[in-house]
Amino acid sequence: MVTIPKMMRDELEQLAATDEPLRNLASVEVLEEWLADVKTYLTEEARKRGHTLEQIGAAQHRHPQAVHRTLKKARAEGLTHRDFNGVSSSTLRYWLDWWEDPARERGGKEEAGRDPNNEAQRIRKELEAREELGRLFRPASGLQEMERAQQRRRERYYGRP
Repeated sequence: MVTIPKMMRDELEQLAATDEPLRNLASVEVLEEWLADVKTYLTEEARKRGHTLEQIGAAQHRHPQAVHRTLKKARAEGLTHRDFNGVSSSTLRYWLDWWEDPARERGGKEEAGRDPNNEAQRIRKELEAREELGRLFRPASGLQEMERAQQRRRERYYGRP
């Protein structure tokens, strides 16, 4: 199941509520960025569950070679640590958000004694290293931070919502 963040639901509602083309273009841009990450994530999940490139391509109305290229771009060798080998940048963004959640504590069951601040810092360094090599198409940040930046950009151009 894909959880649709509140910000994305707000963007969809904004599209339905206004006929201002510039505002709607800004909403579409935000939605496209989020959907690109979701598409990559779902493509990887389908592959992990044993679906063939042909099946995934058919679902997307794309050639299997295009799916393969998408997966190849999404997957990367870890630049800062081998823990990140084969982990897509989209997945790293999700992990960064998870570790940056204020509810995370070193003593928590899911954290297994790991320090959330250290883990978030490790992931951010990996994203930044990928950005420096040109492997990252969006800024080295988690999804929530990208959403906040997009919100600030909208407010700068269109005033407070």
